[in-house]
Amino acid sequence: MKTLFFKFFYSSIKQNTAYIIAVNTLGFTSKYELIKNELLKNANVYSVTASDQPPINYKYESSGVDWEGNNNQSESSFCIYSTDYSFIETFNVKLINGSFLPQDLNRNKYVDRTYMGNSPIVINESAQKILGYEQPIGKKIHFNSVFYDGFIVGVVQDFHFKPLNNRITPMLIIYRPHSFTEMYIKINPTHKQETLKYIEKVTAQFREDKYPFDYYYLENRIEYLYKAEKNMAGFAVIFALLSISLAAMGMMGMISYLVKQQRKNITIRKVFGAKTHHIIFYYVKQVALTSSLASVIAGIIAWQHLDYWLQNYAYKIKLTPFLFFQAAAIAIFSLAALTTILIFKEANKSPVDNLKYE
Repeated sequence: MKTLFFKFFYSSIKQNTAYIIAVNTLGFTSKYELIKNELLKNANVYSVTASDQPPINYKYESSGVDWEGNNNQSESSFCIYSTDYSFIETFNVKLINGSFLPQDLNRNKYVDRTYMGNSPIVINESAQKILGYEQPIGKKIHFNSVFYDGFIVGVVQDFHFKPLNNRITPMLIIYRPHSFTEMYIKINPTHKQETLKYIEKVTAQFREDKYPFDYYYLENRIEYLYKAEKNMAGFAVIFALLSISLAAMGMMGMISYLVKQQRKNITIRKVFGAKTHHIIFYYVKQVALTSSLASVIAGIIAWQHLDYWLQNYAYKIKLTPFLFFQAAAIAIFSLAALTTILIFKEANKSPVDNLKYE
């Protein structure tokens, strides 16, 4: 059950990060915009952005944030994510209000403090709820440093930037180029190797042989990040199939044994004029009552364990009695069907053939 939710969000993240190469900017952080413009000259490079961390496993939060109308009355933690205007294009983030970081925002303006105290800030939906603004555009945000203070220019749809066992938390997106440690380059998937060589060539002149060309595919990092989840999902399927197989064999053995034990009683009832369907109903009723009681006990135990297990995940299904009722109904129906078939066979055998085994 939880696996289905994991697969849905996991596939969404994979899709948004497909064919994105992360390149370490060690040694040429200050030349990021120059390199970006050079990379975009290649038709196989779709977009380029940068940040201090990839938006798949972001860890840092800050509580030193105040906002217009709050007056330090409420303290909340925010993820302060630094990037540039190409972020939403590269990672398919949806803008739902206002605008994103301006395209003319560059390192020179940052160093010259052109935007000091007037920095453009983009928030996500979760941050908008915390800030309490119905119309957040133009509202003032205060940081610990006036250097980053600014106004909200846009709102983006909530997206996963932490592992899926965490809830989406409030995020403030700002431009802080000195913190860029990686570039994220979305490329044409049909020319991966060719484009990779081009990226290495462009960055080589800035690295000056002091630093290696360090890169990785973001989708591979996601595979590694969720390796344990995928393995658990695989094992869950295997053990579920094994459990169902063992349970089915156990049910067949149990019902077969029951019918053999009742062979004499079935024959006597038949000889004394009992109808076959009456005999079947009698035994099916017993099996159904017994299996119903067992299902109730098993359901209570399973509910407790599943509820405890699901507490580890921020996004999970809600356990309802209907889920357990479905499982119990399938089991009871299977037992009843098997009992019906075996009793029908025994009831229609010759009394002589049945009684000679007693």
